[in-house]
Amino acid sequence: MADARRSKSAPAKHARRSDAVSLSNLEPIAGFSPEKAVQLISLFLIKAGGSLEKLKLIKLIYLADRRFFELYGEPILWDEYYSLPQGPICSSALNCIDKNIASELSDAFFSAADNRNIQIEEHIEIGCFDHLCEAEINVADSVWQEHGAKTASQLRNYTHSNCPEYVLLEHGRIRIPYENILAAVGNDRPRETALELEAHRNVVAKYAQ
Repeated sequence: MADARRSKSAPAKHARRSDAVSLSNLEPIAGFSPEKAVQLISLFLIKAGGSLEKLKLIKLIYLADRRFFELYGEPILWDEYYSLPQGPICSSALNCIDKNIASELSDAFFSAADNRNIQIEEHIEIGCFDHLCEAEINVADSVWQEHGAKTASQLRNYTHSNCPEYVLLEHGRIRIPYENILAAVGNDRPRETALELEAHRNVVAKYAQ
């Protein structure tokens, strides 16, 4: 993949209500790794001491994938990304947190402590994360070091102000294309790199059938 360079941040764009879409299909996009998602979620929970507010957790996941785009020209999770009123999200990772997909897998790692917070299962430790490579763990570490002290609201506001690919919404959600993320993090071939990633997805989808 192409080398990435950091770009200057810009204020989030505003969207018309007619631009927003509401998608009910929970089937993950081809190439999405629920194993990586569950382990990345769990890694942040461990770093937080065992539990995190869901809003903060999903923002940390998004920022980790975004940082991986910046450094390596591809994501960790191969998820779909959306702008929501509360900021950008990794769609299938959020569905993992909410137990809408891969619940048998995620049940062994984490559970809902209450309506707002997610907690790690007691027996889980970093040595369990066999689906995350060293580079992915290092990126998660760097995101936690930079943002771990922020509250959920502060992190939401940070993504609104520092993620130019995010579109500010009052309702619904709008998809964030890979090309937009790549351009925002300074990739010098965002369209070409996004097409390469889509080609990879097609290969994954073919062999998954």
